[in-house]
Amino acid sequence: MLDNVVFNGVQQCPNDIDISTSSNLFSLSFSSFISLSKYSFYLLNTLSSLPIVSSLGPLDMYIDKEEGVALKADNGNFLSCIGTNESMYLEAAKANKDQWCKFRVTKSPDGKVLLQDKRGKYLSRYDEGGIQYIRPVKSSPDDCCKFSVFTDNNMILLKADNTLYVSRIQRQRQNIEAAKEGPDECCKYAVSIGDVVEPSFTIVSIELKDFNPDQIKSPTAVTEQTYTNNTSINQSHTFKLSWTDKTSETTTWNHAWGFSSSLSFDILIAKCSATVSYNGSYQKSSTLEKTVTVADETTITVPPKKRVVAKLIINKNDNAVVPFRAKIKKIDCNGAETILTEEGTWKGILYTNVTIDASEQPA
Repeated sequence: MLDNVVFNGVQQCPNDIDISTSSNLFSLSFSSFISLSKYSFYLLNTLSSLPIVSSLGPLDMYIDKEEGVALKADNGNFLSCIGTNESMYLEAAKANKDQWCKFRVTKSPDGKVLLQDKRGKYLSRYDEGGIQYIRPVKSSPDDCCKFSVFTDNNMILLKADNTLYVSRIQRQRQNIEAAKEGPDECCKYAVSIGDVVEPSFTIVSIELKDFNPDQIKSPTAVTEQTYTNNTSINQSHTFKLSWTDKTSETTTWNHAWGFSSSLSFDILIAKCSATVSYNGSYQKSSTLEKTVTVADETTITVPPKKRVVAKLIINKNDNAVVPFRAKIKKIDCNGAETILTEEGTWKGILYTNVTIDASEQPA
């Protein structure tokens, strides 16, 4: 009966409950009580497990980067400085980002962030007639310019020094204000690079670090074939064995460096092909699925009335960990080239020493 009840703006019970005619104001049916109890338990669990966490999240890769950051509000518009030089406000106003949507991000010693516009002015909470605007007004940062960062999946939320979340507030314009005690969709911002034209990145080389191929030393039989010679003379038989495995390989970088770029670079590790990848994730890990096939063949003379079992043997490490150093070429929006050095770790399955082991048995 009460399974559809949701409070505070969530779906309500479709039927009103009139208990005024009851001699007992608490004479709800037992089943209704159970339904309400189940719902209350669900509601409390939901409210206590909100996914918002205190973390820089996707904003981390933009800290101290010359490309800056752009923030897109829930109305689909980028946050932008709007107004004259002496009277600028921050609004969720532009469908396409421009130079006024770009903010340089730095981190203060207490872990909070500071945001500067193209003029070098810091965004700050600014009390004007009781409204807590966010405005680009400070040449030197103070506590009103510091924002705590929270993450909800791939979105960020900002909390001002007055402990209120920074939110889009629709008045006559799409204001950005430090206004809400609890976060909602209007407090969430998608993060992207501040420059209109993104730089390009190319991985130019990979150098393996501290990797010993001898760690791949566990021989494993992955498939086998049998041939029986039922004749009275020797028989020559060619065994052709192959084995296919679906695997995944994960590249984890020490730092996020390529913004939204997706890149890969093929290398050989102990004669095995592997791919180092980057996918622009702020979590700094990229996983690729791949199919590996190993094969070998050999011709064996099988005596009469004998059986030969041939096994494909490989040395396999299912959890190989290979640290590396990468050289990356970056070309910025002005065409200037820079070589970056970044480090990371490749994890996956490595195969070496593919052989066939044949044993003779009675037929």
